[in-house]
Amino acid sequence: TEEMRAAVLAIAPLGSSLDSATSRLEREGISCAMVHGAARSPSDYLWCDAASANSTVTQRWQIAIMGSGGKISDVKVALGTPSP
Repeated sequence: TEEMRAAVLAIAPLGSSLDSATSRLEREGISCAMVHGAARSPSDYLWCDAASANSTVTQRWQIAIMGSGGKISDVKVALGTPSP
């Protein structure tokens, strides 16, 4: 997950705008949606989803790009393996 976090930060570095991060990540095939002040996080953040697959396994990356003042302040990444 640290490798994926580093890859996301290379595309959308800390301090860059959440709006520009959305378009940059979507150009890389990562789908994103803005979440506005949910119960677990009072600030806005981007929720992104990406998948990678090989012949036997598909991995699903879930990425939360935290914002402060419209700028990226942190990136959290989780990896899952969906069942068939």
